[in-house]
Amino acid sequence: MILDLLRHGETEQGGGLRGSLDDALTELGWAQMRSAVGECAPWDVLVSSPLQRCARFADELGERLGLTVQREADLQELHFGEWEGRSALQIMQTQADELGRFWADP
Repeated sequence: MILDLLRHGETEQGGGLRGSLDDALTELGWAQMRSAVGECAPWDVLVSSPLQRCARFADELGERLGLTVQREADLQELHFGEWEGRSALQIMQTQADELGRFWADP
């Protein structure tokens, strides 16, 4: 079995820890995803996070390939609590030690 993992492209809310924020892909994000899969798509099954930044592209790809997309809640990113939606730079300003420990042992 070969398993290909795709990460979503650029989102409307930009960088930072996305977590469970359900922001959509930008036009650039859509282009990044389309470019990532190109024309060669040997997949038999498509499984996606239910978050729209992943699911909407998976739906488009599934339609193109004639495949049903399976939504899997366990593929959704973890919630980052008070860090949700914040960049590493923002977190460093007030919680540098905590962020360092997180990067060392997520």
